Amino acid sequence: MKKLKVLFSFIMLFIIVLPASADWIQCNGIYGGKINAIASNGSTVYAGTTIGIFVSTNNGANWTSIMLYDKIICSIAINGTYLFAGTSGEGLFRSTNNGSNWINNGIFNIDVNAVVTSGNNVYIGTYYNGVYRSTNNGDNWIHTHLDSITVNALTIKGSYILAGTFAHGIYRSSNNGANWIQTSLDNRSINSLDAGSTYIFAAATSNGIYYSTNNGSNWLQTSLNNQNTWAVLVDGNNVYAGAYTNGVYHSPDNGTTWTQTALNNQDVISLGMASSYLIAGSIYYGAFRTTNNGTNWTQSAFMNQNVQSLAAASGNIFAGTYSNGIYRSTNNGTSWNQTSLNDDNILSLAVSGSNVCAGTGGSGVFYSANNGNNWVQSGLDDKPINCLAANGNSVFAGTNNYGVYLSANNGVNWTQTSLNTGTVKAIATSGNYVFAGMLLTGVYRSTNNGTNWIQTSLNDKTLLSLAINGSNVFAGTSGFGVYRSTNNGNTWVQTSFNNKLILALIVYGNYIVAGANDGIYLSTNNGDTWTQKNDGFGITPSVNSLLLTSDNIFAGLRGMSAWRRTSAELIGIKMISQQVPVSFSLEQNYPNPFNPVTNINFSIPEKCYVTIKVFDISGRELEVLVDGELAPGSYNIDYNASKLSSGVYVYQIITDKFISARKMVLIK
Repeated sequence: MKKLKVLFSFIMLFIIVLPASADWIQCNGIYGGKINAIASNGSTVYAGTTIGIFVSTNNGANWTSIMLYDKIICSIAINGTYLFAGTSGEGLFRSTNNGSNWINNGIFNIDVNAVVTSGNNVYIGTYYNGVYRSTNNGDNWIHTHLDSITVNALTIKGSYILAGTFAHGIYRSSNNGANWIQTSLDNRSINSLDAGSTYIFAAATSNGIYYSTNNGSNWLQTSLNNQNTWAVLVDGNNVYAGAYTNGVYHSPDNGTTWTQTALNNQDVISLGMASSYLIAGSIYYGAFRTTNNGTNWTQSAFMNQNVQSLAAASGNIFAGTYSNGIYRSTNNGTSWNQTSLNDDNILSLAVSGSNVCAGTGGSGVFYSANNGNNWVQSGLDDKPINCLAANGNSVFAGTNNYGVYLSANNGVNWTQTSLNTGTVKAIATSGNYVFAGMLLTGVYRSTNNGTNWIQTSLNDKTLLSLAINGSNVFAGTSGFGVYRSTNNGNTWVQTSFNNKLILALIVYGNYIVAGANDGIYLSTNNGDTWTQKNDGFGITPSVNSLLLTSDNIFAGLRGMSAWRRTSAELIGIKMISQQVPVSFSLEQNYPNPFNPVTNINFSIPEKCYVTIKVFDISGRELEVLVDGELAPGSYNIDYNASKLSSGVYVYQIITDKFISARKMVLIK
């Protein structure tokens, strides 16, 4: 019995020190995204987004993706056990099992802007193709006589079907769509329709809300008459209007009087009801909820943003988003808050000295000297900044059409380098080397910190990402995967990862992590072979950006905000003990001699920047195994020397307080 207790204790200890997660997990707090459509059934809510359909089972508080993630969803409708989703350019999809599986039944390759159901009848409004009807829940379709017109909205009132169009007002049919007549509201663009027991309401571009009390024959404009309205919802005597820029308006008396709710500064384009919750879908900030007619609102945990760039500085992690500026986490990605730079398109981030630099989609570079609390627009203030890279006090910025700019004072002031034309999509720097990845014309290189440039032999591809490790340079391309140079860009070879769009690269020793249009890929041997690492995502993600910290690898995704995974699980360095050592140490590798894999252990008693490199016996640097900030503890490196020939080599650790080196012998 005593032996069993000891064994059980050992197992428990072993479990405790394992990495917390072997999968990617979504970071909480970068809320937002575009919600085009909302439909509900009780407490279950479906949201149509730019990356498919999301579902909430708790009245919109939390959301998960349920397929169609490669589709732009413009409209949603529920009819009993049937769920319909209209897409942009790919027709209509139907699910009979709450969104787990979807099929397309005959409506292909068109924009489906609106869906409405009544019994077994399903009507769809399309871009320039008018209205289609199905009498058997979407099994078969006929094109109605309302055609060659763009229909943005549909609603049903008794035996009448109403269609809101672009620029031609509202049409009505009294015979299931067989014939249509144009109503008195005949010259407006109608974005949304909804019907109550007596009234029908229409949301118009620039002209606010209209109403009809006679099934759509005649229309009158309400007192909400000067707003660009995109959504309208009727709930008893309450009417809600979603407006561009000005949020949600509420009328308690069927549209007679209106007040602006507390959600007054959002672009609201969709509305829905779930139990007692009113849900508003916005263009940039996801979903908001209220239970008191808009007096108070809370933002839902709808994490559907495009995170385009990532950076770390002084214990903070920064995420640059599309149109929502920069978010910051002070607790390793557990939670996030939006910084004061909150309304710009952030394409790139870099850290230079005490400054965090942010490249925008048209307003140049901003910088913060206090970890994102405040931001200042730099002297480079009028160009899209696709990429940033920092080296000491120098910051390099890649622009659209104007080549590379250089700042020698941490991003405050800028001068244009001699590479002064062309669109730069990626940039990386190490020592005096600077590499610029161009649109269509491959990689340019400077060996004197950007003073002069030459085009390398990789000269006919669009580059999207770059990473450097010693003399190894890796280039991510648009559609041709990853290229590698082992001699600072003099020559290049295409790796076996050769047919993907590579938006992000990070290098750590022999390990390379690539962010592609279909997820995360890992190479443990400098790019010779690759393995997909999408565990935990649930759907296939498109990866915009990557960041490696001492504890985690972060991934910024298109339409899925930010995710993280323990770095020890992906790369070769593993923390083997969190107990704080009494001193720095670098242990002898084991086994030694070895072929070709050996273990290197080291310990650090405090958080510090650690570099571990491998040299040949003449002192020539061969590889960088560790290059980053690590937490206190003991670590193990699983080092693979398969690319080296037999011989004696030296590995060295450098911190600001400790330097040590040891020899190891490779025998093949």
